[in-house]
Amino acid sequence: MRVCRVGHGSASTPPLPWVVSAWSSPSGSRYARLPSLWGTLVWTGVTVLPLYVVAVWLVRRRPDHPQARRLLLVAAAQAAGVGLESVVRGVYQESGPNGWLWVANLAHQYTYLLAAVAGGVLLASYPDGVVERHWQRWVVRAMWWQLALPPLLLVTQPNLVISPYLLDAPPQIQVASPFAVTWLAPVGRPLELLYVSYAGALLGILVLLIRYQQADRVQRRQMRLL
Repeated sequence: MRVCRVGHGSASTPPLPWVVSAWSSPSGSRYARLPSLWGTLVWTGVTVLPLYVVAVWLVRRRPDHPQARRLLLVAAAQAAGVGLESVVRGVYQESGPNGWLWVANLAHQYTYLLAAVAGGVLLASYPDGVVERHWQRWVVRAMWWQLALPPLLLVTQPNLVISPYLLDAPPQIQVASPFAVTWLAPVGRPLELLYVSYAGALLGILVLLIRYQQADRVQRRQMRLL
């Protein structure tokens, strides 16, 4: 996921509810949003909804299995992320970067990280939900520390870190982080790179590959089902 950072500025659009103003705007502006709308619908119908249905089915069949619960967490985070994308996009485009845009953006960042980290843990512990070695358990636990990144980005980055695919065009109104601390700025860029690197999923794949190399024949046969 690529991100863009935008800085402080003022809004020129009146703070009307974005859902109402979106459909009361001129037809050209309304039709300009159709590609984004169709993209969201396709992503939801092809990926998010089927994954959520499978996860709910697995949890109902095996509520005690950690992998079923992790898959449900991934699916729920993705579903929440779709809704929050619309909130962030709508607030930015219709109402401008008002005082609570950082809240919506922070929530969206958490849905992205929850899905990535839970998916990485699911892969790392595939298929039965446990890992065999001490260092593997340490890596799996450390992956959850990535959930500290959104508030850290608020204090280390002078500008909000917003995913550019949420916007139909490059941002015209700049948004500053309300909690930025100047002397923490040098660590902001490394934290941003960690945030966008899919580190949780990549670590999960790496642990799974190492476990596969160290596994016996029976465990390898189970892992091949992935």
